[in-house]
Parts: sequence; structure tokens; C-alpha cells
Amino acid sequence: MIKYLFITYGQAGWRGVQMRALRIANYFNKSEVLFWNLYDSSLIEEWGFAVENKPSGLVLSNDIVFPKETEVVIFADIPTNEFFQYSVYQAAIQKKIKIVICDQLYRREQMKEGVFKMLAENCDLFLLNSLSFLNNESNSNIKILPPQIEHNFKKKDKNYICQKYGIPLNATILFGSGYHPRLYKKIKLFTQRLSVYYKQFYTIVSAPKSLQKVKKEGHLITIPFVNGEEYFKLLYAVDIVLVKFGFLQILESLALNKPTVVLGEAGKLLQDKSVIDPTLRRALKLNLKNDDELFNYLKKLVIDQSYRKKVIQENKKLHNGVFFGAKKAASEIKKLVENKQFLRKIYPNKIAILINQEIFEYKQWLAEEKNIYPLCILWSMPNGLEVIKRLPKPLLNKTVKDFQIKQKDEILPHSFKNIFIFSPRKYDGFTSIPSWYNHWLEQIHSSILKADEIYISKDGLKIFNGMLNSFKDRLKLLDNKIKITNDSFSNYSSL
Repeated sequence: MIKYLFITYGQAGWRGVQMRALRIANYFNKSEVLFWNLYDSSLIEEWGFAVENKPSGLVLSNDIVFPKETEVVIFADIPTNEFFQYSVYQAAIQKKIKIVICDQLYRREQMKEGVFKMLAENCDLFLLNSLSFLNNESNSNIKILPPQIEHNFKKKDKNYICQKYGIPLNATILFGSGYHPRLYKKIKLFTQRLSVYYKQFYTIVSAPKSLQKVKKEGHLITIPFVNGEEYFKLLYAVDIVLVKFGFLQILESLALNKPTVVLGEAGKLLQDKSVIDPTLRRALKLNLKNDDELFNYLKKLVIDQSYRKKVIQENKKLHNGVFFGAKKAASEIKKLVENKQFLRKIYPNKIAILINQEIFEYKQWLAEEKNIYPLCILWSMPNGLEVIKRLPKPLLNKTVKDFQIKQKDEILPHSFKNIFIFSPRKYDGFTSIPSWYNHWLEQIHSSILKADEIYISKDGLKIFNGMLNSFKDRLKLLDNKIKITNDSFSNYSSL
């Protein structure tokens, strides 16, 4: 019987989402767990969990069939990261299956921002791993958890690591998760450069590819990919941690007070470093501009022990020493299964029919509205004389970026528009889709039919009057956003 359905994705170099889910799932009965995974499932199979590979492309949410006894669907990352994930998310809402979303806390007030806020309003439990200095963000269905360090550390862990890899106890040890090839290459290069200045150090790096045994090259020790308790022992034993810009690793490293050097490139979310809490930015030295500055910082950490101790003392202010975030997550999920479903936020279905420049004129309004579907038509309009219809020249110079909506200061800028682009002259493009013309009209009509509120301008009414005549009670005039009464609508009925 499947009670816990985990939704994950991963491949070589990108295992963080799978690792977060696996650590939580490890606290459940394996016979009650199923993974739906995108891309490479080998790590999940190695942990001994049942897994089904799923397509990464578009799937109708109505076609999602959950295992019969599913109690809860657990997203190991926000469901907007993959087409399939979002279809599963919508299917779970429709079928009233409990939803859990897991992520990290990057800064204060994060859960009050667009994407995170909307997802939280439509899930039963939102679990965020975080360092303790950000612990005041919890509420009824949002829980802040410590990092997923699932190990009781002992002093002998360092002796074990040193003995296993032939490292003197007094040597400085660097550890890098180098399973991403570009990161492995950089760690190897930095190790070679460091060896010119200092001899009493070793770099342990997990292999980017399948490696059966330990490989030593001077100060570089390449080991097979590690996870579980072996990974935590390594993290505890070393002096400095080198990470890809993956926040799961960063939280774990800082929670153990380790000086942490970010060598890899961030995903889209973190490419703008300003989205991260200022305290974390300082701890990670995200102001460093290039590889030379990074190397000089790393060199100082390795050679100057007093400086390294100072960094460690600063890092101790970030976290209170509480670990086992995955165990706590599993406990919260078990409690959720036994409790009632969270009351989800329901917004009315709104559609905005926008013609040409109106897409830009109402940009700010679109950014502030909830659950609004922008149906955008770029087509030839009369310019003075009714019979002369051309696409406005300013529109022809727009780029894709111009059509995006930028939410001020939000971590995840979010935007969606359904845009139909016509020929430069009148409506000659219909000749390209002769048998699809009525289907195109039906598609628009279907969207309007679903709307509780329909926003449109006077120019839009000139075009859509015939289609909207039976929806007078739902119409709102965009020009001043007041409801159009039957009387005011009649003013346009002859246009």
C-alpha cells in the first residue's frame, strides 16, 4: 500500500532534490513509499525505494492516476520546476489529496512573496530547511526545519576519515562534492595551485563519474560518490568545504560551522545574489568577483589558521546546533496524514483580454492581480482609417524580455501570457490555418467561459463584442477597472 508519493528529479551533477526526498523517505516504511522521478533514477534505486520514471514534458492533470491508497503527495522541490510536477500538483488539488512541498529558506519574508505564497496557500504543509537565525518564519502550514544532517557525530569520526584516506591528523582537509564535472575540474585546479604555497593539506573530492576505488594524485584524493552517513562523517571531519551553488550543501556545511567556499554556478533562482539573506551572503563571501579572488580567499583559509578560526566563530552565530531536519520533516508529514486537510485559498478565475500595447499599459496591474489569465492579441488595428489595418510598429521592435513581468525584489519572478501574433497586414495569417480557424475561436471561447471575471478595454470590445454578448454580468472595463453594467455594455453592442 502506497501512502507516501514523492515527486523528484535528478541526474549526474544535480542530486540535491533526490537527496532531500530520500533522507525523509528513509524514516518511513519502504513498502509505503513510491517515487515518481524525472530523468535518472539510479540513486533512488540504490537506496532501495520503489521508483517509476516519468516523462518530463506536458501531461494533462486529468490523466494523472495516483496509486489507490495515496495519503499524501510530497514534492521535494517547488512543483513549478517541471511541467510534469505541476500537472501532479494540480491533479492532487483536484482530487483532494494532501500536498507537502519541501524547499529551503533563502531569506526573511520569503514565504510572503508571489510564487512561494501562492504555493503555500494551496498545499497542506510547506517544509523549509533553514539555519536557526531565520527560525521565525513558521505559521500554521509553514514549518521551518533544521538542515538535513542525519547523523550523531563523534570525535572519532575525524580519526576514521584520516585513517581511511591516509591523511595525517594535523593536516588541513578540504572536501568538495565534485560530482558535477565543471566543479571537479575547478577543485582539481585550485588544489594544484594551493600546493605551490602550502604542503600540509589534502583535498577530498567525490568523483564526477563512476569510480570504483580511491585515486590519489598529490594533494588530491578522489573518492567514489558518497552519501548517507559516510557523507556526514566527511563533512564533520574536514576543515573547509567547497560546494557547487546548491543550497542543500550550503546549509549543511554552515550548520556545522565550516568555512564554506562556493565554486559552482547557481541555478536561475540564485544567480542574482541579492535574493539571499545578507547574513548568508557575508558568510559565503558572495561578493567575490572571479576565480582569482575565490582562490585567494581559499588560500587564506588554508594557510592562516587564526583567520579560519575567526570565520568559524562567525559561522557559529548562524545555527544553534540542531540537526535531523529529515527526521523532523517525516514526523510533520506523519502528523499531517492523521489530521484534516488544510483549508486552501480559492481565488476567482479572471481573464484579461489585452490588445497590442495594452499588454504593457497594464503590466503593473497584471503583476498585482491574483489568478488572472492574460489572453493577449497582437494584430493589425485601424490607424485613423478603418480599412487600413497594420501591426503597430512599436510592437514589432519588442523582445521576449519585454513581455515578462518583473515583480519588485521577489526571489522568483513569475509571468505567464497567452499571446497570439498575427500578420503585419490585416488577418492574412488565417490562410495558414484554414481548418483550424474555428478551433482557435473555440479555444478563446473556452477560456472566457471558465472566467468568473472578464477584463477588457473599449478597443477589445470592438473586436470581441459578438463573443462576449452573453457574458455581460462578468465584464469589467479595463480603462478604469469598473464593472460594466448592462446599460454601459449596450453602448458598445453596435460596434
